[in-house]
Amino acid sequence: ATPQALTAVTRYGPVARVFCGWNFSLVLFAEGIIFTFGRNNYGQLGRECEDQHQQQFDCTPLPVVSPLLEAGILDVACGSEHILVINGKRQVISWGWNEHGNLATPQPQHLADHPRPTLTTITSPPTAPPTAPSTAPTSATPTTMQVQSLPSILAPYKVYAGGARSFLMLC
Repeated sequence: ATPQALTAVTRYGPVARVFCGWNFSLVLFAEGIIFTFGRNNYGQLGRECEDQHQQQFDCTPLPVVSPLLEAGILDVACGSEHILVINGKRQVISWGWNEHGNLATPQPQHLADHPRPTLTTITSPPTAPPTAPSTAPTSATPTTMQVQSLPSILAPYKVYAGGARSFLMLC
């Protein structure tokens, strides 16, 4: 295949970073505008998908439009089929496939996809005794971005994602 220039998006200024998920790509421009293109079976492009069981590819780069993204973009991370963003207000925004709770929303079922950017609420989990190091979490263990007793001086600083996992660093 021959590399192609994305001429349709060059008018938005210089590209700050490029990210990729399993079958999709995200371009972040220096002005804080996000464009996505590729497979959209689970809403990972930030727009509605018709049927998650069919191969849906949208090769036209389009902006992800949401008031939640208007405060600027501080950080972005792509998992296999989900995206996490920290906006200029230090809020965590997520969209895409939520099969494993990787969007940190209350419903981790695969039917709870979020094709539109959604504000992620960081809450304190119930207090539980620490588990022994030899105890591995099961697939039924919730994997959400929850933070215990979040002091007011801590705010989302960096997001990481890989496969069906997400990680949030506070600072």
